[in-house]
Amino acid sequence: MMKNQSVLNQSVLAIAVFVMFLLSCKKKDIESEDLQYRKIAWDYIDKSQQATVITKWENAKLEKPSKDMPENVAVYFNTTQDAFLGPIIVYISIKSKKVSSLGARF
Repeated sequence: MMKNQSVLNQSVLAIAVFVMFLLSCKKKDIESEDLQYRKIAWDYIDKSQQATVITKWENAKLEKPSKDMPENVAVYFNTTQDAFLGPIIVYISIKSKKVSSLGARF
């Protein structure tokens, strides 16, 4: 009976480790894709706009697709001019991974 319990405990532990491994891989894939979107957006904006960004491009806010923008990811860069113009927003197509538009700044 003790032997069966030990085998069961080892099996449960092995499954738990495997599930944690799968979850960590998924998280790394998502983080890598998010960084890719940020890099595409950063490379798209010109140097004069980049000079006004107040955080590292790697930390830009990322907004996943919504019912308003189902085909695009939005990348937000906060700038020294946000109080007057708002952040720089770059919309990237999920399918093509290319910039589809820029958000209006007022």
